[in-house]
Parts: sequence; structure tokens; C-alpha cells
Amino acid sequence: MSASASDHFNNKHGFKIVLTGETAIMSDYGGQSLVGFASALPEGWIRGFVEQRLFPTRSDAKGRMYLAPYGVAKVEASLLNHGFTRDEVIIADPRRLSEVVGPDTRVVGITTMDPMGVSYGIGIVNLMLRAIGIKYDGLPYISRSFFDVIKSDAIRKYRPRIIVGGPASWQLVDTGAHEPLGVDCVFEGEFEKDGWKLFYNAVRGDPIPKRFHGGIPAVQEIPPIATPAIGGEVEISRGCGRGCKFCTPTLLRWLSLPYDLIEKEVRFNLEHGEKRHITLHSEEFFKYGSDNVFQPNREKVMKLLGRVDAIRKEYESKKGYDEISIATDFTTAVSVVSDPTLVKLSSEYMNPGGSFSYIEMGIETGSPRLIDIIMPGKVRPFTSKEYPSIVERAVGILNDNRWVVVGTMIMNFPGETEDDLIRSLELVDRLKPYNVLIWTLPFIPMGGLRKKGWTILEEILEHPLRKELLVRALYKTFSVLLKEVNSPTEEMRSVIDRIVWTPVSKFGFAYMMIHMRRQMSRMQLHAKNIEERKQVEAVQRV
Repeated sequence: MSASASDHFNNKHGFKIVLTGETAIMSDYGGQSLVGFASALPEGWIRGFVEQRLFPTRSDAKGRMYLAPYGVAKVEASLLNHGFTRDEVIIADPRRLSEVVGPDTRVVGITTMDPMGVSYGIGIVNLMLRAIGIKYDGLPYISRSFFDVIKSDAIRKYRPRIIVGGPASWQLVDTGAHEPLGVDCVFEGEFEKDGWKLFYNAVRGDPIPKRFHGGIPAVQEIPPIATPAIGGEVEISRGCGRGCKFCTPTLLRWLSLPYDLIEKEVRFNLEHGEKRHITLHSEEFFKYGSDNVFQPNREKVMKLLGRVDAIRKEYESKKGYDEISIATDFTTAVSVVSDPTLVKLSSEYMNPGGSFSYIEMGIETGSPRLIDIIMPGKVRPFTSKEYPSIVERAVGILNDNRWVVVGTMIMNFPGETEDDLIRSLELVDRLKPYNVLIWTLPFIPMGGLRKKGWTILEEILEHPLRKELLVRALYKTFSVLLKEVNSPTEEMRSVIDRIVWTPVSKFGFAYMMIHMRRQMSRMQLHAKNIEERKQVEAVQRV
């Protein structure tokens, strides 16, 4: 089929397989991925100009995305690797579904990060707004953008089979929302082993299950992406192997991907997509290449960084690219403390000169008791009693090497006691001197703790210690954002966006900081009044 005939066919009759997702995750956020956290804000706040500028989507004349979330690109690559063609499969702009879904469309695959609005990100934003007296009305924007896709006129008109996957597809099953929404199958797990078979059967019209769990692929079954990834993302490992019960990635097997596959995808992204950033995605970066799920492998990590840096230099010097950054996303405190020299050597590639970058680290709790019950693997080979000190040391090491830590802590774990909360508050106090953003999140029943009960946000705000943990952590976070680091919006691609959103974000940080300070003053006064009342009552009893 000629190119012109193919274009006419696709535009008129639709692609056989359409892959897409929530607008909130199909966007490249104007070139700064951290802006994506704004998707947790209420839908009413993100409309018109705000939506278009914060969550732009870029696609060609057919409606095919120029860049895609890495996971969606992997699904496409697997389908192409098993006989489907680009005339049949498209990663589509969610705002242009009417142009790609038609009478010949058999399957629409939708990836989702938070369809029901119950993720950690939504929880912290909801709590944050409630804490300063702002009511959270409506759905989060990210959830609204999911419903906009699944209820789009084109899907309702042509009724293709709908398969929903992605990190939060479990929400549809656990809330029972998949069938009322017309979802034919909810996909969980890894895709490359047999996910393509599910799509093959769906395209043929054969029966497919309501739920499908992908098997574990061999390394050779994982193909390189064929659409550039947003943020220049390249996967270097899967899972983490530590087995925390509340987390989905930790339940996946630990796997380091080979250098050749990583290099191929880095080059592909630079040549066809993101030319400013290389993002090495891992749940635990400093452990890349290790055969021991609890210990880093310095030689393998440095070999990887050396090869990636050589590619960076090649594209900067020989091909005239502007400065290209190398970054990663996740680590654990234990990996950092286990090999501080590795962190220092890595920073020479990732934070050269006076530059800095963000890195995420799940702190979770300051309670050794909860560590032992819910996440014993998180602290190995150390002991749970050492964990608070390990966290403090890890944050210090990362700061010394120009990483700003984005740390998360979880409230309302099953069986959480006041002593557990006090231990977490003590850890927050220990982290005061450091450049760390502490986001306190409500417990979400996922991973090994699915269906263990949902957190009621009002209960957190009504509980004095949980509210104190929330407020103290947020005060620390906004003080760092306001005083110590540049706003993420200053790295957005558009000059207009930088001019518009940077002062807006800084005002928001200052506003939140003022409110958190007021909350802390009230809590101190309340605690003082309680103590004085207890003393009076003690005297009266005598």
C-alpha cells in the first residue's frame, strides 16, 4: 500500500489498534516532567488556557503522537514486534480520537495513572488543600482526562473493544468500575510476554477475559521502542526486589536490562524525540546490574554511565546538540548509604559543575516497628532500628552530591499507632537541615495490601498527630521549594510558559508556607493548652 493510500485509509476508516491514555500523562508538560504533578489538582482549576499550556499534546497530521509515555511506547513496540504494522497501530493524541478511531478500529488500549482519583498524588493534594481550608471539588484533572478518553464520542460511536492497562489499572477492578465503564479487559503486569496475544485475539473478535495478567518476559522478548519517549526516558531496570507490601513495583522481579538495548533507546530518543534530556528510569538506580537485590554494583553502574555519557558527548560535539542532561528518577536510602562513593562518582555525570537535579526516595515511615511488619526488605542488609539514621545519612550524601531529594512518607498504614507517628515526626525533625521535599501521603491499598481498607482523608485531619506530621512535612517542603531550589517551571520549553508559570508557582509555594506556619502555631498553642489543663487537673486531684 502506498504512503498516500495508507494515509487516506487511516484517516477515513480508523486504525485497527489505537493506543492512548489520559491527557494528563500523554503530555510532555512543556518540557518539564515535574509539572505533571499539577494533574492532581481539581478539574475545575485546569480548563482552557491553563490546560493547554500545562498539558499540551503534540501530534502529526494523522493524530500520531510525536512523543509517548515510555510504557505506551513499549506496548507499541511489542505489537510491532509480533506482526502488526504502523498502518495498523497508532499511539494517538487523546484530543484527536475522532480522527483515528473509525469503523475499522478493533481495539482501543488506554493506559492510566489514576482513573478513579485515589492515587498518592491525589491524596496529598487533597489533604494539603483541606488543611488550609480549601474544599477539593470535583474529580482530579488526571481522572477527568481518563473519563474524557473512555467516554469520547468516537469510542461510543464505533464501540471497539477497550483494554485498560498501566500502573493504576488495578483501581478499576478494586472499585468495580471497569464493567459500568464498558471496559472489556483490565490488563495488569508486564506486556511483552503475552500481552500482544490478548490484542491479537481482541482484533480477531475472539473471546478475551475481563482481567488479564501479563507473564514475565525474558530479556530477549523486550524490544526497543519505536516511538520516542517523553523526557528522553529509557528503562534500565524493572522491579526492585525488596518486597514492600504496599507497593506495586517492589512485587515485580528484579531485572537489569542489557547495555545494548539501553544504548539503542538512548540514541533513538535523541535522534527522533527529546534532544535535551536522557532519563535513566529505574526503581533503584544505584543498584543497576547487581545480582544482589540488597547491594549496589558500582562497576556496572559506572559502566552504564560511561557509555551513556559517551553518547551524550557524541551528540553534543559531532551533531551540534545543545547541552544534554543525564538524570535518573528513583533510589532507596539503603543503596545510597551502602556505597557513598558510587553516589559521588555518579553525580559527576548527572550533576556536573554547579548543577543539581531531583531524585525520588521512598522514606515511608520513621517507625522501625512498621518497617518490620510491612517492609522488612526495605532496610536490608541493615536493621529496622538503624533506618531513621540511614535515611538521614542518605539524604545528606545525596545533597552533598547536588541531588534534591523528593521523599515520600505514608500515613495511616494498617495497624499504625501513635508511637509510629511520633517516630515519623522525629524523623521529619532530623531532616530539617537538608534539601528534601517531604510529601506525606495517605495509605492506598495497593500491592500486597490490596483491599486492606481505604484511607478516609477526614480521619487524617481529625487525628492530631497525623495532621501534625502532614503540616510539618509540608512546611519543610515549601520552604525548600521557595528558598533553596529553582521552580521546576523555569525549565519549561516555552518562554511564555516560563514567564507565566514561574511567578504563579512561587506565589503558590509562599502561600502554602504561610498557611503551614499558621497551622503549626495553632498546634503549638493547642498542645500548650492541653498541657496546662492536665497540670490544673493534676493539682485539683491532689
